[in-house]
Amino acid sequence: IGYGISHSVLGGIEYQIHSQDFAHFITFQALARYTKGVRVPVQLTAVWGTKICNGLTFSGYADFYEDRGAFAFSSEPQIWYNVGKWMKMDNLFVGTEIELSYNFAGRGFMCNPCLGIKWKL
Repeated sequence: IGYGISHSVLGGIEYQIHSQDFAHFITFQALARYTKGVRVPVQLTAVWGTKICNGLTFSGYADFYEDRGAFAFSSEPQIWYNVGKWMKMDNLFVGTEIELSYNFAGRGFMCNPCLGIKWKL
């Protein structure tokens, strides 16, 4: 029932730009993508992360690829705040993620905001 997500195999190259302390980075990936029935076997991906200020981080990814004859895009930008620093538990974060996609799983544009609690190991 519904729309299945195709199995894929990816392999490729990556280039990363980062600050000296790795507090800010962006990674670009050009990937060969094997998925049954795909005409354009390429996926472009960017992954980023930055510490905005004391306890606040911005991170996420964006993918651009072809799926079943149509180009698709998905991204999940996230903002997290370290609330645990006020309780001597530096691993506790609260935040939000916005799932953005176009033609993912055969659907048009989708925007799904989420709230979350995260324990960072």
